Amino acid sequence: MSRPRDTISDMNSSHEPTPPVTQTPQSPEFGGTYPVSLSDALAPSATLTRAKLAAKAKLIASLAHIGQIDAIGAPYAGHLMRTTARAVSINGRLATEDQLDRFDVEAAALLHDTCEDADVTIEQLLIAGISHDVVEAVTLLTHGKNEQRETYLRRLSGSRLATLVKIADTLDNSDPVRLRAITDPTRRARLTTKYDGQLDFLIASTNGWITRSLI
Repeated sequence: MSRPRDTISDMNSSHEPTPPVTQTPQSPEFGGTYPVSLSDALAPSATLTRAKLAAKAKLIASLAHIGQIDAIGAPYAGHLMRTTARAVSINGRLATEDQLDRFDVEAAALLHDTCEDADVTIEQLLIAGISHDVVEAVTLLTHGKNEQRETYLRRLSGSRLATLVKIADTLDNSDPVRLRAITDPTRRARLTTKYDGQLDFLIASTNGWITRSLI
């Protein structure tokens, strides 16, 4: 079983890769059973339609994160699904001229942890047919080994798609209900402070196209 973790942005080193799935995986958090392996999902593919892009991202994420758990010991897939729902919801409340492509938002949110927390590379996502815009966002959302958090946040804040997903990610990680489930008060206080500051920075970096009233 994978060890509990805070989140990518709370870590200064890479996690052990998840080995490729060789059996039919059960992934109820993602809505069912997938009769393919991760290597099958990452097989070369032609450019995907918009709807198929999100579906392919969900398939890859479901296979890549099987067996992983979050900071409170829950299946990690739940975090990905909640982050995706938050990102889509925020995007839908933006001014029309600021809204991003819904399928890009879904795909980037689903895959935002895949290249750091699983045995999947940026190149594999491109080969699998994931769009360049989504792969660019995933690249920015991947916290580099030994990369300082402030450097990481500044880097990703140059992309609207990456920033939107990271805001949604931070909102899920800072959910008071989830933080209360962390029994160590020192760790809980540290994470609360971290996520509050992170959210402030990310919202400020948007120069007004995302405000607290929208989240």
